[in-house]
Amino acid sequence: MPRFIKNRIKSKGEVPGSLIFIGEQKMEEPRIRIIQYDAVELEEKECQSIEEAFTQLKEPGVTWLNVDGIHDKLLIEQIGSGLDLHPLLMEDIMNTDHRPKYQEEDDFIVILMKFVFPGPDTEKLTSEQLTIILGERYVITLQEQKGTHFDPVRERIRKKKGRIRNVGADYLAYALMDSVLDRYLEIISIIGEQVENLEEEIRCRITQAIAELFPKTQYFGLICYDIFPAGFGCHAFSTRSRQLRTYHR
Repeated sequence: MPRFIKNRIKSKGEVPGSLIFIGEQKMEEPRIRIIQYDAVELEEKECQSIEEAFTQLKEPGVTWLNVDGIHDKLLIEQIGSGLDLHPLLMEDIMNTDHRPKYQEEDDFIVILMKFVFPGPDTEKLTSEQLTIILGERYVITLQEQKGTHFDPVRERIRKKKGRIRNVGADYLAYALMDSVLDRYLEIISIIGEQVENLEEEIRCRITQAIAELFPKTQYFGLICYDIFPAGFGCHAFSTRSRQLRTYHR
């Protein structure tokens, strides 16, 4: 099966809204992390449960709740219950084959995106699903596995780089999406360079092939130039030879 298309056989015949993980499980236990900040204070910690993490969403400042591992049905149910997510939306979160989407609800915005990056074989690309839920004072990100995609954003928060510590959760969501899109541009640049190299290689090969082909076409033309008159000559001779044989009789 193509690497960008996931096997949906597990969801075949199921009721819409059923929580079935579509994709490859990439870690054993989910990990829940919190970054909470304002212009002055910063707190980072790892939570043992989603209930513990949700208590932080009510605190002042901006809260970034990151969940690594979306294969856990119970965890997604708890997140859906805590945020009052529609079952179809929860189903989309667990379906890593879902296309990117943007959805507005009364109290939050949901964005589904794709990370794209080189796989173990650098000649091939792989993708992972990212869900961003933006509330009034919080951002929740759900990823397939632990990764370093958002480390630059975390460093900006820790070191107070730019405006991020002085603005709201919407700016954090923007920074996360911008980080994903920057990766796209980087991949496009890499692929563009590879395509240019292949084009140059093809051009050189074609040039070499033409250089080898041209003398042969000249030889072919020379042979045709000589063989057609010879054919007419042979035909004329065969006709004339019959006449000569008749004359000698």
